[in-house]
Amino acid sequence: MFLLINNGNDCYLNFKIKKLLNKYQIIFFFTLNIDVKNHNEIYKVFKNLLANNTLFNSSIIKNSIRNFDIESKELFNNQNQQDAHEAIVKLIDIIHKISMYSVPLINDKIEKLRLLITNQEERISFIQIRENSKIFGYSFVSEYFTGQFKSLVSCKCGYKNVSYDLFNNVNLQIAGEDISDCFQDFIKTERIKDAKCEKCQLKKMTKNNSIWRFPAFLIVNLKRYIISERGISKNNSILELTENIYFQNSSKLHNYSLISVVNHHGSSPSRGHYTSDILKNGQWYNIDDDAFKKITFEELNKRNSYILIYRLND
Repeated sequence: MFLLINNGNDCYLNFKIKKLLNKYQIIFFFTLNIDVKNHNEIYKVFKNLLANNTLFNSSIIKNSIRNFDIESKELFNNQNQQDAHEAIVKLIDIIHKISMYSVPLINDKIEKLRLLITNQEERISFIQIRENSKIFGYSFVSEYFTGQFKSLVSCKCGYKNVSYDLFNNVNLQIAGEDISDCFQDFIKTERIKDAKCEKCQLKKMTKNNSIWRFPAFLIVNLKRYIISERGISKNNSILELTENIYFQNSSKLHNYSLISVVNHHGSSPSRGHYTSDILKNGQWYNIDDDAFKKITFEELNKRNSYILIYRLND
């Protein structure tokens, strides 16, 4: 385990770096010379961080990240608090770009996915992955952090339209009493207002979302912040967390274990303080910048949990 020094409103970035690098696949990537296109400055900094495995000054990483591209400079270039969800989306994008596989390795990975196809539906979803890899490349992130949504639009007349979308994180509304209720709310069938069916021309269209392809690591963002004309308000509802969550898809049961929790203490995502809880070798730790302590699963923060990370046990 390594700790990061807070150099002034860096906590939103510190916890994401710790969470991403405390995954054994991430450690595997940065400690081995995998065939990637570009071992740039950020790659070297992350690799050095893992090699030291100790207290580390986050400004070194932050300086490397802010110089990666224009978007990174705008997001990380000041001392203001930033939204952790925006930070993790950008960090995943950066790791995707610096971990881009070489063309021969991409072709090999895609071919292995093709060989797993057993039906027409899997073939259609595979085409999106293949075409996406041609445009945006295929990386370590694509392999371990990218999943695929399935969207079904249908009508009572029998009309159906299925589409697939790649994702790196799932955004969930706070619904019910626990995280399972939030996922049930996400996949529930909803009426599409004012949408006419292409077949019968009636306004009886419904839409259903589900997870079709399950990533090795599932990142969940809880929508605790509500933007309205009055400004930003926070949903402080208590949400029960479970050590495991299960998904049923194509007669197969997928089992995920909770391994990380991001907590935000404050009234808006751009204010307050971020801490994290990480499961390591069966023990939960609460990490607050360069300080940490052992905690139990029951002590996880149920009111301020903001981002959850699950590991697939299949």
